Amino acid sequence: MNDKHTTLAASTGTSRRANRLNTSTAIVMMASVFGVLSSGTAWSAEPDGFQYLGRLNGGGYSYAYAISADGSVVVGSAGDGNSGNRQRAVRWSGASNSIVSLGTLNGGHTSMAFAVTADGSVVVGYASDGNIGNEGRAFRWTEASNTMVSLGTLNGGDYSYAMGVSADGKVVVGYATDGNVGNHSRVAFRWTEESNTMVSLGTLNGGAFSYANGVSADGKVVVGYATDGSVGHVSRAFRWTEASNTMVSLGTLNGGAFSYANVVSADGSVVVGYAGDGSVGNANRAFRWTEASNTMVSLGTVNFGSESIATGVNADGSVVVGHSADGNAGNLRRAFRWTDATGMISVEDWLRNNGVTVASDFTNSAGGVSADGSVIVGETSTGAAFLARVASTGSGIIDMNEFAGSLAAKPTANVGLNFAGTVLNGAHGE
Repeated sequence: MNDKHTTLAASTGTSRRANRLNTSTAIVMMASVFGVLSSGTAWSAEPDGFQYLGRLNGGGYSYAYAISADGSVVVGSAGDGNSGNRQRAVRWSGASNSIVSLGTLNGGHTSMAFAVTADGSVVVGYASDGNIGNEGRAFRWTEASNTMVSLGTLNGGDYSYAMGVSADGKVVVGYATDGNVGNHSRVAFRWTEESNTMVSLGTLNGGAFSYANGVSADGKVVVGYATDGSVGHVSRAFRWTEASNTMVSLGTLNGGAFSYANVVSADGSVVVGYAGDGSVGNANRAFRWTEASNTMVSLGTVNFGSESIATGVNADGSVVVGHSADGNAGNLRRAFRWTDATGMISVEDWLRNNGVTVASDFTNSAGGVSADGSVIVGETSTGAAFLARVASTGSGIIDMNEFAGSLAAKPTANVGLNFAGTVLNGAHGE
C-alpha cells in the first residue's frame, strides 16, 4: 500500500501513489501471516507462515494498492502470464480467495487499480485505451457491471489517472492533462457520478501543475500538491473544498522548500503528508495539519532518524502512520505510528509496549490505520503486507484469512480505514 522504493521519497515530491508506478521490484499482494492472535502475544513469523494472494495466471509480479472497508477486497496490479506479463488492474476478494483481472479499456495494453470503495464494489485507477492508441485514461469499475469505464480527460487532454475515490464511489479524484492549457500540463481533477464530468480543480496562484491524491469520505474535501506560482512554482500541499471551490496552500515546515499532502481524515479537517523541514536542512518530515490551527506541524522521526513520510490517518486525525528512517537501526526504514501522547514510534515498539512479543523488527512501511487507531496495515522489509493490532482484548498481528473470516461473525462492528474514507470490520475491533 506504499511505494516500494528502498529509500524514502525524494524531495522532488513524487507522490506516494505515483511512486508505485515506478516500482520495479515484484511485490506480493497482501501477504500477511506474522503470527496467530492469542491473549496479548504474537507468534514468531517464519517465511512459510506468509499467506500470499498469488499472481495472475502465473505472471511475474503483483502489487497491492488499496483495501476495502471490511478488509475483504484488495486492489492493485499484477503481471498477467496470459498476456506476456503485461500489467493488469486486479481485484482480490476473501470470498473467492483469488486474484481476478479487471481487464483493460477496449483491449489496451495495461491497467492499474489505485483505490476502492468502502464495500469493495467500485474500483478506480488507470488503463490504456485500445480504441485511442493506448492513451492512458482514468477508469471506474463496478462489481455490478463487471466493466471498466473510461472517465475521459480534461478538455480533450492526452491522459488521466484516478487516484482516490469517496466511500460510496460517487466521487473520483486524480490528475489529468488539460487540453485547454496544453497537454504538458497536469491538473488535479474531481469527477462525480451525478455530472459524469471531469472538472479541473485548478492550480495554486497560476502554478503549472497540480495532483489530487486523497479525498474525504463524503467527497467534499480533496488534498494533494501543486506548484505554487507565487513562490517560483515550488510544490505545496493543498486542500480544496467543495464549499469554497478553491485550492489553498497548506504552507511548509519552518520555511522549508516543499510540501506534499497524501491523505485526509474522514471529515476533511486533518491532513497528513510530508514536507521539507527548513530547520533540518529540508529533510523530509511527516507532517500533520489541522483546520483548527491552520498550521503544519512536524511529527519528527523514529529515534532521530533522517527522514519520515506520513501516509495514513485515522478517522478523527489523532493517529498517524507512515514510514521513517530509524536512527537506532542505521536509518533503515520502519513503519511508524504517531499519537500526541507517544510521539512517533515504530510499529514494532507500539506492539511491544502493549504486551506483544516481537522477536525482531520486520516492518518497512505503514499504509493505513483504522478509525480508532488500533489496526495498522503496511509492508514488511521483505515485501509482504502486514496487519497489526492492539485492541482491548487480544493484541498482535493477524493473518488475512483470520481477519476475513471474522467479518461474517461480526458484520456490524465497524471502524474506519483511512484509505478512501473506507470502513474496516471484523475481529480487530474486539
